[in-house]
Amino acid sequence: MSAFYHVFTHHLRQVLQYRGALLLSLFLHPLIMVFHTLMFKGIYEYNHKQTLLGYTLPQMIWYFGSIHFFYYLVWNNIDKSINEKVLYGGFEVQLLKPFSLMAWEFSQLASQKILSAIIEFFPVYLIYYFICFPDFMSISGLFQYLILSVLALFQFFLMSFTMGILSFRLNNITFLNSIKFIIVNIFAGAAFPIEFFPEILKKIILVLPFHYLYYTPVQFLLGRVNSGLWKVFAEGAMLQMIWIFAFYIIARTVLNRTMKSYMSVGG
Repeated sequence: MSAFYHVFTHHLRQVLQYRGALLLSLFLHPLIMVFHTLMFKGIYEYNHKQTLLGYTLPQMIWYFGSIHFFYYLVWNNIDKSINEKVLYGGFEVQLLKPFSLMAWEFSQLASQKILSAIIEFFPVYLIYYFICFPDFMSISGLFQYLILSVLALFQFFLMSFTMGILSFRLNNITFLNSIKFIIVNIFAGAAFPIEFFPEILKKIILVLPFHYLYYTPVQFLLGRVNSGLWKVFAEGAMLQMIWIFAFYIIARTVLNRTMKSYMSVGG
């Protein structure tokens, strides 16, 4: 716990050193929300429809606006960080720390995301609230969204961590970063709702685990799932945890096999 506190305060000092970037984020993302509001308002008025693919105008605006929440709460570049250590050195020092590599990387990520939730997520959420009033949203839906986003954080961490460890064998994992980009934007539904796909492709995507990263949590936020049916939420969360366990087994297996063959000469 003491180590986590020091990691947390270290990242806090880093954030405070780059206040300009933080203020730019707090200004830019709501500005994008305003653009989405004007754009989708024109689209809905042009089509003379109250809903598109089952989404009301406010829901559609919040669907695309919430992608910033995904980057605040879930997204990470751990794979890139590990890859740089492998390519340019510094990994030996990492392995000498009195923590497992996975625990250390996750403690850093957790501290970053706690700060991001406090400094970015909640302020931007409140600004969004006044830009486009979410008449569809409930307190329970928001709570369920946050829980599922925490689970998505674990899932995405394990995915990125595994990709990072693979850099020991592949050296450059640029193509894996491209795959991660495709997973997030297409299979997780970050670029556009999964309803935009043909029915057969939609069913395939919903069988895969990646929709839990963004699409499924945001459905609870948008009130498209009855937040009063906690059984539905519990079943979804349980399925997501099963996938997280599967990703953990994969990450741990890749890590153990890689460390057995890892050798460092010099200092």
